[in-house]
Amino acid sequence: MKFKILHRILFLCILTLLLVFLSCLITESGKIISLKEAEGIVLTQILEDNTEGKVVYELQTKMKPCTIVRNGIITNGNEYTVEKDCWFFFIDDVPGAKWMHPCRYVFVYCCGGEYKVIDEEWPPDNFYNLVVVGF
Repeated sequence: MKFKILHRILFLCILTLLLVFLSCLITESGKIISLKEAEGIVLTQILEDNTEGKVVYELQTKMKPCTIVRNGIITNGNEYTVEKDCWFFFIDDVPGAKWMHPCRYVFVYCCGGEYKVIDEEWPPDNFYNLVVVGF
């Protein structure tokens, strides 16, 4: 009898902790966003609805934490480690120009839609896995 009561108390404590943990993860700002929603963030918040003179590329699968993105031309160039699940975009700010020129790597985080923009001068090493975004 005592064992069953202790067992139930332990179960309820674990369940309570799990629910608290999940409620911290799933909040209004913690909404999981789709690739289409991430595209909207890039268009409206980063490009400010102006794609003129730019080409935007995307990786159509999520990047996982600890994935490394390197600039794809220079050996021993910059490396960026993905912090959490995200959608990856590459913005070529001067398409048609020879490299080295302004471009951006954009990481839109899947949970909540926050983003990180990194100014670069070379395309990423995963460039051939990217597709042009048709806004």
